[in-house]
Amino acid sequence: MFTLKVKIGRGELTFQAPNEKSIFRASAVYGGLPDKCDCCQSDDLYLSFKNPKGNDYYSIKCKSCGAELNLHQKKEGGFYLVDGEKMTKYDPNASGQPPQQTTTDNIQWHNNGQQAPPPPTYNTNTGTDNTPSPY
Repeated sequence: MFTLKVKIGRGELTFQAPNEKSIFRASAVYGGLPDKCDCCQSDDLYLSFKNPKGNDYYSIKCKSCGAELNLHQKKEGGFYLVDGEKMTKYDPNASGQPPQQTTTDNIQWHNNGQQAPPPPTYNTNTGTDNTPSPY
């Protein structure tokens, strides 16, 4: 029986396998796991599992800052890591677009730097749009 010990943060995982090839496979995945958070350098890491809507997700999380590294799953079973992938923090406000800017005089600007057109105004008597045409 072969044994492999892998440090993950402050903890340690121990794997046992019947042959060297199995240990080598385990070490290829688990030997690449971080022992410190890539975001805050904390060693307070833990293994995480969640199952939203019946889908299994496995990851390593940082208790200090909440950063996470997802383990990718093979169809035939087992995990793998993508080269160069780091622990990252989830940002619910990240839409891929820069935030819309507002100046102190409350002028709205588009993401391309041009002033946004004024909001439409409506004639309450007739219900028609009185906004001047930009053309």
